[in-house]
This record gives sequence, structure tokens and C-alpha cells, in this order.
Amino acid sequence: MRQRLPYCLLGVLVPAALVGCSGNAGLEMAVVNGDVKYAGKPIEDGLIRFCPIESTRGPANVARIVQGHYEMTARGGVPVGKHRVKITAFKESAAAQPLPEGLPGAEHSVLPKKQFLPPKYNSRSILEAMVPPNPNYSELREFLGLQVHLSG
Repeated sequence: MRQRLPYCLLGVLVPAALVGCSGNAGLEMAVVNGDVKYAGKPIEDGLIRFCPIESTRGPANVARIVQGHYEMTARGGVPVGKHRVKITAFKESAAAQPLPEGLPGAEHSVLPKKQFLPPKYNSRSILEAMVPPNPNYSELREFLGLQVHLSG
């Protein structure tokens, strides 16, 4: 009986895992990339999230913003349709102090970072974007000091 149990579990877990891996099957996806600026300057370090809203179906996706640029390619991009866009941007905290030399771990210490964008761009985002099926599009969205360039 002990040897049968693992094989029975495989019969249940493997099909469940395969279903979970095909979450984007049948969805029209689009790779999105672009630039993000705040107060006229590129966001050096951050995250951008596309969360489907209204009749758009499919998973949310996230990409890193590095030196003002992002590429949303993971899992095939984002579902075509309307999205709530949430952006977080980080900078080193002014209060951050590196660990004194000689302390264990000082050479590997990471300075804490602070998220500096207002909530209207992330936790209470007012940003919306329509992702079209055409891979050759370009759109510049401006939201009260935040510029988001979307292109395919």
C-alpha cells in the first residue's frame, strides 16, 4: 500500500500541474515595452504591473523598470485589452547608512530603498492603458507628471 500511494499522487498532481502551466492558452497576448518618466526624469529602478480590468481576461504581469525602460515579455506579455497600470519606483533612502566596515556582512549589505511615487500611480492607481493586438503601435500617456510610453 505504501508504494501505491506515491503513484496515485502522481496521477493527480501531474495533470493538475499541466493545467496550471497552460494559463495563457487561448488568450491573445502582446509584448509591451516602453519608457517611464516621473517629473521629466527616467525612473531608474522600479516595477510596472499590468492588471486586466473590465472585460479583459487573463493574468496580470509585472516587469522591472531599469534606467527608465521596461519590457513586458514574461509569459508572452500581457493579454490584449484594457489594463490598470501600477508603477512603483525606488530610490535609496536618505536615512540609509552602510554598515561599518569590519562587521560581519558589511561587504554584502544592501542599502534600504524607499518607494517614492504617490499612491495614485500604484496602490490606488488611476492609470489605465489599452493594449491593442497590433504589435507595431506606440502611445505616450501622461498622468500629472508621470509619463508612460507603451509600444509593441
